[in-house]
Amino acid sequence: MLIEIKNIYKIYNEGKESEVRALDGVTLSIDRGEFVAIIGASGSGKSTLMNILGCLDVPTYGDYILNGTDVTDRTDRQLAHIRNKEIGFIFQGYNLIQELDALENVTLPLIYQGVSVWDREDIAMEALEKVDGCTGAHFHPPVMLLVAYDPEAAWKREDDGKNHGEIDAAIAVTQMMLQAADLGLGTTYVGMFDPEKLHAAFPELAGLTPIALLPMGYPAEGAHPSRLHTDRKPLEELVRYL
Repeated sequence: MLIEIKNIYKIYNEGKESEVRALDGVTLSIDRGEFVAIIGASGSGKSTLMNILGCLDVPTYGDYILNGTDVTDRTDRQLAHIRNKEIGFIFQGYNLIQELDALENVTLPLIYQGVSVWDREDIAMEALEKVDGCTGAHFHPPVMLLVAYDPEAAWKREDDGKNHGEIDAAIAVTQMMLQAADLGLGTTYVGMFDPEKLHAAFPELAGLTPIALLPMGYPAEGAHPSRLHTDRKPLEELVRYL
């Protein structure tokens, strides 16, 4: 089992009138290779649980076993080491550093992993070139998001078996682009890529269908959208009234 938590409690101001039980006896197991989404209403404890699973916080009570190791009572330094070696985070804010270029942003995490100064640039360049080899759209961003869907898990329309995975994934991509714009980041929907090369470069895509690449970064000074971004077809060519 990759992740196993048992009777996890996170209690703030315990024993006081203002006591808040953000987590109240949560038990959860996640096996290696599983894709799990944690959903719930605002204030239901999702972020608190994710912080504990990500070793950013510790529970008040309960047990947490990560990849066979008990991480319940580790020190801050020990938790930092576990996060460095065992956990990958995708932050909503992307956490790019505007003053650094693409290569420097990719290289930065390698410093915290203890990679030697002689190897960092080679590893970062290899990662950037891996993406460049799959598409002719070379933006050289510090972050490139690859969006895919599972055709077996996606909803299929009963009448004709139409798979809606690509539609659902496209909706998710649109939301990601809107959030990136709110953060002042530049991005664009890249559909020009070679699926076979993507699958060869990223074995994690096994069984998934890629639909888009999303380059993320701060726009260069003086950058402006292509004229194609403002070209529009007349409404009468797009809409048919029934």
